[in-house]
Amino acid sequence: MCESAGCASVCNVFHAYAEHSFADELAQAAGKDPRDYVLALLGPDRIIPRTELPKDYTNYDGDYEQYPIDTARFRRVLEIATEKAGWGKKKNGNGFGMGLAIHRSFLTYVATVVQVEMDKAAK
Repeated sequence: MCESAGCASVCNVFHAYAEHSFADELAQAAGKDPRDYVLALLGPDRIIPRTELPKDYTNYDGDYEQYPIDTARFRRVLEIATEKAGWGKKKNGNGFGMGLAIHRSFLTYVATVVQVEMDKAAK
């Protein structure tokens, strides 16, 4: 795991980027909206049992009973972030695109939405 001192923050950045870049590629290949695809990947709301995690999982030194991995919280932060960003109001393509990521870092659930638009001169 990448939770050792001095590595956790840096590792969280590229883990979230890599995971959701790949999820976006899978969504595109399946012809699905990336937000809907990620929500489907989460599956039903649940607390991930500690027994399903690697034995060396440290949970950032937080008590797992108090700070479990909760897929409902992942779902909610993604729903809020995409709603606030206006997800789906404009179709990706023709120099415009939106991307998203969710991640759990330092016991906190984080969602990010980015919007990129190329001007006509950049094409």
